[in-house]
Amino acid sequence: HLIVVDAVRNRAEPGTLIRLEGDEVPRRLYAKNSLHQVDLLETLAVVPALDHQPETVILGVEPEDIETMSLELSPAVQAAVDPLIDRVLSELERLGFSH
Repeated sequence: HLIVVDAVRNRAEPGTLIRLEGDEVPRRLYAKNSLHQVDLLETLAVVPALDHQPETVILGVEPEDIETMSLELSPAVQAAVDPLIDRVLSELERLGFSH
């Protein structure tokens, strides 16, 4: 299993929570909407050539701006951090892990 947590551009309002899995993940590879798109998404594109492909879920939040490099979160993204953490914990529970 692979859970990726990242900012994901999905053309939604900043701070919107996003969950991609299954067939949604490969479609996103071509759009390259992640802030870490080159390394992570290209790696995910190559994984099917291996013997085992992990069940992948991408959990993210719509960023306000991906053009400006900053360590500061916009207010909308900051407000989404705790709900995003809750979603990560829910995914872990779904996989049989408890916290």
